[in-house]
Amino acid sequence: MERRALLTAGIALAAFSVHQAARAAAGRRALVIVNQRGAFDGIGALVPHADPDYYALRPTIAVARPNAAGGAIDLDGFFGLHPSLAPLKSLWDAREMAVVHATGLPSADRSHFNAQALTEQGRDAGGHEGGGWAGRLLEATGGIGVRPLRGISISTALDEVLTGSGASAAISDSRNFTLTTRFGDPWQQALHDLHADLGDIAAAGRGVLEIIELLRTAKPYDLPVDNGAVYDNDQLGYGLMQAAQYIKADVGLEVFAVNVGGWDLHASQATLYPPLLGGFARNLAAFRQDLGARFADVTLVTMSEFGRCVAENASGGTDHGHGNAMLVMGGAVNGGRVYARWPHLSTEHQDAGGDLAITTDYRDVIGDIVAARFDADPAAIFPGHAYRAVGLMR
Repeated sequence: MERRALLTAGIALAAFSVHQAARAAAGRRALVIVNQRGAFDGIGALVPHADPDYYALRPTIAVARPNAAGGAIDLDGFFGLHPSLAPLKSLWDAREMAVVHATGLPSADRSHFNAQALTEQGRDAGGHEGGGWAGRLLEATGGIGVRPLRGISISTALDEVLTGSGASAAISDSRNFTLTTRFGDPWQQALHDLHADLGDIAAAGRGVLEIIELLRTAKPYDLPVDNGAVYDNDQLGYGLMQAAQYIKADVGLEVFAVNVGGWDLHASQATLYPPLLGGFARNLAAFRQDLGARFADVTLVTMSEFGRCVAENASGGTDHGHGNAMLVMGGAVNGGRVYARWPHLSTEHQDAGGDLAITTDYRDVIGDIVAARFDADPAAIFPGHAYRAVGLMR
């Protein structure tokens, strides 16, 4: 078993039973958080091709207008998908995907580390909310008493967004979350008996052992990829494939954090961005295809610590910015729409530092999801923030 994952789970988890996990799965709701580490260029991916300043500010890296060679895939006459995001067009057409543009956290911070902490904790600079917003969600919607495992980082360490919950763990590979000894099953039973009368330590220890037993019994890792879906052999593809396996296995997991890096493109963006976007789109489309009818139970949201500057730099890239774009996908999404109070790209409308101004707080995007899918009060998830509904969910 991975040592860090064992320690994380051992500290974080109370004991739970397979029966309780199955009961938790009965609602079949699942939220998948895709963290785009490095600062996603929302302007370059969800292209404002009808904004008159877009092409002037990005003379070498702008995506051509729709109907031109290599042009954007028009969505609504103003915005379009980068052509490398073409695998997502079918979700848009089926109204299973929406775009939220000019969004982000109002507290501007160009440090990757600081901004990731702020967005995952769901707080403004100087706020003191404890843990991550998804951790608070799990705590706010959990029952009393013994708790099942409900949140997972598909990673070697627990993502900040899931911290603060006693029902979260980091498991990078469900197949390897096990105890391997030369003594076999009798040793595992002996460990279980050893933790029978050790108080709080016993609860944590039994929790780890019962996670191991749950995964050994359910075997999510043996479930095939369905419906002809094909994931890329990379971090995001493997993470989304495992999330789909857990969902199909009905093991009681409700919140997943998956990471994908590589977005910090300060140079050569015209060359480097298309393959990065292409893999991103293929994996998201594969996840939808893999789940089939189960996609109706799932909401997937993409988020990044901040966006990129409006204007390209001298190296043909984009520097750290502020406003950004998010994708929201799922069976309950009011899709086929771009949600944006567009601030425009001209200099007088830019945020300080030459950034896309934020007109929709990203916490309102998450607030729509948790209210509709978890029947949770956004004020409990984002204390101190005045929630303003976006209208994303049915």
